[in-house]
Amino acid sequence: MRNRLVGPFVAGAIMIGGGLAACSSSSTGPSAGPDITGTWTLDTLTNAGVPVPIPPAQGTFTFTKDSVSIYLIVPVDTLGDLDTASGAGTYAITSKNLSVNTNNMLIGQATGTYRFANETAVPDTLKANFLANGFPVYVVVTRP
Repeated sequence: MRNRLVGPFVAGAIMIGGGLAACSSSSTGPSAGPDITGTWTLDTLTNAGVPVPIPPAQGTFTFTKDSVSIYLIVPVDTLGDLDTASGAGTYAITSKNLSVNTNNMLIGQATGTYRFANETAVPDTLKANFLANGFPVYVVVTRP
């Protein structure tokens, strides 16, 4: 039961991580995405229309040229129990869409669209809508 509840939350968060990483790695030319390498922090997570409180949910996404590493702590039930999930994966991106393929059983493959805001006075922000393990997921992450 624990994995069934945490799976969609983790899937969405990991998938955004993969999507962010994808922005910097495999695209060139006019359809290239933004450079999102570095470490991003989870700010917002909504699973199947239900907001996940942050905190207790928290996470980081570290992106390199061609990979993403994710560390998450997410609620798994209404009793306040938390679960830790980590994963790594590869990704692909176009100017509007991104996908991720991870080796984590909870995450698997996910695809979606993203919007990137590169801010000079505030943290960079990436907002994404995904379909992960059959669930719609909305994620916002920021990078200082």
